[in-house]
Amino acid sequence: SLTVVDGTSAAGGVFFDVKETDVYYFSLQKNLGSEGGLWIAFLSPKAIDRSSEIVQYRPGSKYYRWIPDFLSLSKAIENSYKNQTLNTPSISTLILLNEQLKYIEKKGGIQWADQHTKELSDYLYSWADRNFLLSAFVEPQYRSQTVVTIDIDPRINVEDLLELASQKGVKDIFAYRSLKRNQIRIACFTSIDFDDLKKLTNILDQALKQLSE
Repeated sequence: SLTVVDGTSAAGGVFFDVKETDVYYFSLQKNLGSEGGLWIAFLSPKAIDRSSEIVQYRPGSKYYRWIPDFLSLSKAIENSYKNQTLNTPSISTLILLNEQLKYIEKKGGIQWADQHTKELSDYLYSWADRNFLLSAFVEPQYRSQTVVTIDIDPRINVEDLLELASQKGVKDIFAYRSLKRNQIRIACFTSIDFDDLKKLTNILDQALKQLSE
């Protein structure tokens, strides 16, 4: 068996030991402050060997599965050995990634990033606990330290809350759309300043007070 971890929301903001996984893959548009469209993966020798085995399953084989080139891990591995990608990424994506990595390194590396995102998310979870109109969506043992999802009391329409917050400049704290819950979702990524997060909760407190009166 292989241990495979999708680290997109956590990568660059949570400390981990890469030796404990066979595959750790992620996109760049969250803690790494870049854009979507490009992914990075750390692969163990065992994972690389497994990918080679899958490629050998030809049409007619019991285990054959068609994989388009742009979704093919083996193609990505093959191109990585040549220091190239199957398709050409935007150069701005790589520039933004490089700048964010330098920023994290200057601040203290992944240990700093891990501590920073914990402080941000702990503050938000505590804020939700103190407000009778709010509650954390996820149980404590499963909570993310980089993305905090908070349920809003049914007496408050989240659309009205978002409208009031947007008048103060708050954008993009929408819920998981597929869940269709009365909730908000707030990022706690490495580039977010603690004081800005406090300003956000102050704005939401004012909006909640106005809507509950």
